[in-house]
Amino acid sequence: MLALIGIAAMSVWPGGDAEAARALVARDDAQRLRAVLELARAEPGRATALLVPALRDRAPDVRLVAARLLARRGSREATRAATTWLGDASPRERLLGLLVLRDAAELPDEARRAVERALRNGDVTTRLQGLELLAARPAASSFGAVVALLEDEIAEIRSRALRALAAMGDARATLAVTRRLADADRGVRLEAATTLGALGDRRAVPALLRQLQTAEAASDPHTAAIDALGRLGDPAALPALARLAGRSPRDDLARHAALALGALGTPAAVEALLALAREPPGADDVRLALERAGARAVPRLCEEVATGSPTSARLAVEALGRLADRRATGALVAIVERGTGPTVTALEALARLADPAAVPALVRVSTDGPAPELRGLALEALEATGGAGSLVALPRALADVDATVRARAARLAGALGDTALTPTLVARLADSDAEVRREAARALTLLPSPAAEVTSPVIAALSRAAAATPDRATLDALGAVLERVARAGDRPALARAYLAEPSGEARAALARALAAAFGEAPLADGPVIAALLRDAGEGGELALAAAEALGSARLSREDQKKLVVFYARAEEVVRARLASAMASFADGADVLARGLGDAGAAPSVRAASAWALAGHADAREALRGAASAPEPPVAANARAALASAHDDVRGRARWSAVALTAADGESAAGLWVTVTAGDGPPVWALTDSRGRARVAGLPQGNLFVRLPPE
Repeated sequence: MLALIGIAAMSVWPGGDAEAARALVARDDAQRLRAVLELARAEPGRATALLVPALRDRAPDVRLVAARLLARRGSREATRAATTWLGDASPRERLLGLLVLRDAAELPDEARRAVERALRNGDVTTRLQGLELLAARPAASSFGAVVALLEDEIAEIRSRALRALAAMGDARATLAVTRRLADADRGVRLEAATTLGALGDRRAVPALLRQLQTAEAASDPHTAAIDALGRLGDPAALPALARLAGRSPRDDLARHAALALGALGTPAAVEALLALAREPPGADDVRLALERAGARAVPRLCEEVATGSPTSARLAVEALGRLADRRATGALVAIVERGTGPTVTALEALARLADPAAVPALVRVSTDGPAPELRGLALEALEATGGAGSLVALPRALADVDATVRARAARLAGALGDTALTPTLVARLADSDAEVRREAARALTLLPSPAAEVTSPVIAALSRAAAATPDRATLDALGAVLERVARAGDRPALARAYLAEPSGEARAALARALAAAFGEAPLADGPVIAALLRDAGEGGELALAAAEALGSARLSREDQKKLVVFYARAEEVVRARLASAMASFADGADVLARGLGDAGAAPSVRAASAWALAGHADAREALRGAASAPEPPVAANARAALASAHDDVRGRARWSAVALTAADGESAAGLWVTVTAGDGPPVWALTDSRGRARVAGLPQGNLFVRLPPE
């Protein structure tokens, strides 16, 4: 019995491909098979040369695996061997050939003809596998060989022949396939109806309609015939489809008939669907069918919005929203302005359309709508639409009596990104509702340049948020705002707040703000430095933030000694952030320089150390050694440090931090990024568990963050 062996991707031969090549002539079949699998890992040219002789191996398994490997690499020798096997009298050899050709990148004419001959002369397995191959590689030249098998005595072969004809899409098969609608086998009848839809020949419509005359109950062949009529798009099918779609109670046949009417999409088909929609409850399949009718149905759906029953108007509005055709804007706005009918559904549809023409009406609803739900939905639609015209809604919406409306207004403010909204959003940081406070904080992070005077109220909001039930999202947003707005004039306020704040989470945000405020000037406040050294040993986010802030600290001799001791026992991610602080004094720079040569140290620590040592003459020898390190981040940062023209990077260059998120909104942790400023070199940094990376000493100029190539 033939074993169908998958091609392994792992090493199976301890001696590598050289030993495997010698084993190809071993007497033991299993040993030769292992050798072939090992050669799958070899360089392609060498593997091909060694595997071609295996196509003549006495063991079928060895020949099969070698041929499939070669076929996947486009080897003509493999396809020629497979073609030869197809002509063999042995069913096993023919099966080998078909399995190999299935893996080949293309099916040459000679091989195709061999498959077609095998269909006529082969056993059941050969016919089944051959039809599957021709369905995957359809061509008009195979038409005759395939259509002949519609008369095969085995139902599964007739079904596979129908699938192959569907793949070919050759209308010459229509009459032969139509005869299979009366096949004794239910599965063949289903496949025949499906194939007629794929062939696209309307000559099949009468036969499909005759089949529906017996459709008393839902069944696969009948639903397949209905689907085929929808694909063929012949108006002659409309009466039968409308009759079936109107069955009560609605069943599977009715659902398929409704969708087929949508596929027809003619005015009469749309009318038939709307007639169904007028009767409650207005099933989802009718709405889906109206969507399937597409752009052709939009004008009539707009009329139904104004003149239909409550049920049909709602379904029409839902369909218009999903079709996202802006010709519907006027009809949807009319519903919103009347305030009657499916107003909620119309607002949801306008959010999908995002048509600027709807903005005036949406602004009115967002401020004067009679219900909070309507005002909130109008704000969501304005957010989807965008544009400066939405700004006029925000003063009143941000002061709405309903907290949900205020929160949605804050989201809209963030989406619009107008700096003039800063004072209003800052006021919402003291809102009585936690969600509003959170959304206001997030919105402030999205403004291009929040005004500097927000620092004091943000510090106050941060302290309040930390004292209440901690909300990480709010604290993160407030911290991000502080980092962005921190200026030299804010240093005293930030220092006081940091020393007074009891919450570790709030202190972490304040420490990052201190790092930003002192990014280009030394931090010389003794009590603050002492507090940062204390917090750098706390672990977690607070330790990382304190380590960042220490990068700009002017450390006393005693502080330097403490930092060296602490650095030796800190976790890797904290040591990487402490590199700037360590590089600020001679003993610390020496520790970093020695660490560059430690291959056992984490690449993130060595990469940070290399860049921190830019401008240190005593470290140039260590940097030259690190420039050839096998880890790209270490080598790149060492080369960048050697090329730096700064005699003293600290105090003359820029501090920067980035935070990355994945597509699903989660933090992009553990990723290497390169940060480039101006005409400076790219500097590598590793993101932490919150997706943050920090780089000091960058030159002035535009900042670019990229993921390096793998």
